[in-house]
Amino acid sequence: MTISEYEVNQEVKFTTNSKGYITSISTTEDVDDEEDDDATYNYSLSYEFEYNGSDHITSASYNEVSVNAVTKEKKYEYSVTWKFLWNGDLLSKVEVTGEDRDIEGTSNWSSIHTYSYEGSLENRYMQYTDGIACDVDFDSSVEPAMCVGLFGKGPAKYPVKISGDSEMEFEYKLNSKGLVETETSIYKSEYDDYIATTNYSYGSISRAEAVNAGSGSQRVKAQRGDRRNHVSLFRRAKR
Repeated sequence: MTISEYEVNQEVKFTTNSKGYITSISTTEDVDDEEDDDATYNYSLSYEFEYNGSDHITSASYNEVSVNAVTKEKKYEYSVTWKFLWNGDLLSKVEVTGEDRDIEGTSNWSSIHTYSYEGSLENRYMQYTDGIACDVDFDSSVEPAMCVGLFGKGPAKYPVKISGDSEMEFEYKLNSKGLVETETSIYKSEYDDYIATTNYSYGSISRAEAVNAGSGSQRVKAQRGDRRNHVSLFRRAKR
């Protein structure tokens, strides 16, 4: 896929396995430096994804690099890895580690996200919800692919709480087919608390057009932004 926006050309490539789950995403583009109008940087990023025999995602990795187009000097490199731990068909924990390397040095960070299901509802179609996608935090442009089944099967129950850097509690309203219709997310942290509502709608499509049960969602809260403000479809906001 080739994207042309604001005079920037970006090429995005996808690969999938035999079941239609995304196994890699990569993109490249040339970006003008914000501090030096005469400098151009070759920017590239890649995602890699792995799944187990039950079609659950087990690991993901992300790498982002910016190199001066003339001198070939690396401006920065940023990488993140995710490890998904499953208890049968229930996602129990996600472990995330990251490393940021630039001319000022190297910094590392990590976080652990634990999922609770006490008194939870059955997730009949094993769909990923917006709340899970936001917590996993691939990227705001990649997250919708989780909700329509392109990153494998989700947990067999809807989580009622996710604990990590902050705490999120969830309430769900299901439709007659057992698909989530409304998801209410209560976010709690040492800095602020707020409630977000995601409404889901579904349409009829042929079996040939769908891998899993699909969903469309409209998020009330604002999307995260890229602190460098470059044009990019899949670039993450660095921590």
